[in-house]
Amino acid sequence: MLLCECCGERTPDVSTRVGLRTIDFAGHRTINNFSGPLCNTCWSKSRVFGTREHRWLLEHIEGAAIADQLGKHSSGLERHRARLR
Repeated sequence: MLLCECCGERTPDVSTRVGLRTIDFAGHRTINNFSGPLCNTCWSKSRVFGTREHRWLLEHIEGAAIADQLGKHSSGLERHRARLR
């Protein structure tokens, strides 16, 4: 049995969800997606706008996108510093 990332429970219905996208607060679909283990309850509640599970999924997707951007920025900054040496 897998551990649901949203509620943190081990239930037999937890499965890896691949490519989940959601609607942000501006009404647009997210560009990035979520791939990870979710139980059926959290998965179905994440599809309903404004629920706790929907906010969790949206924050998780946006947080991953920001982390990717920061990772790309820092590596570019390190290359720039190396050229200056």
